Amino acid sequence: MSDKNRKMGIEGKLYYGVAGSTPGDTEVHCRDLSYSIEPTRAEVNSRASIIELSRVAMIKVGLEWEMNNDVDDATLTALKAAAVAGTLVALKTCDYASGWGMDADFNLSMSKAEPLQDAQRVRFTAEPDPSAGRVPSFA
Repeated sequence: MSDKNRKMGIEGKLYYGVAGSTPGDTEVHCRDLSYSIEPTRAEVNSRASIIELSRVAMIKVGLEWEMNNDVDDATLTALKAAAVAGTLVALKTCDYASGWGMDADFNLSMSKAEPLQDAQRVRFTAEPDPSAGRVPSFA
């Protein structure tokens, strides 16, 4: 495998849009972005076996990212407003410009840090919500 096929974090993309449809090209100017995909398991034990058994029952997904508190960033302002109001937003991730990622409508949680010797940052956590008719898809 050549080094050019190994993607750097800075190549990852996060796009924002109106809930109910795939986001267009409005890019979120975030510092760090991560998403999780975790299986939730259900016990399927029986007295027929002494081995503890489980099966994937559901998949839990979520996004987390951090942004500098830039008062001129319209996307940051919209994301903060959505978090405060509890309204859904459409988000799409790509591991590079046209790479693999997740697309869904999300509820946002937000926290803000104001460290003494560093830039103010806003941290978002997003959990999928199907209320607008879209469930997470991966492509």
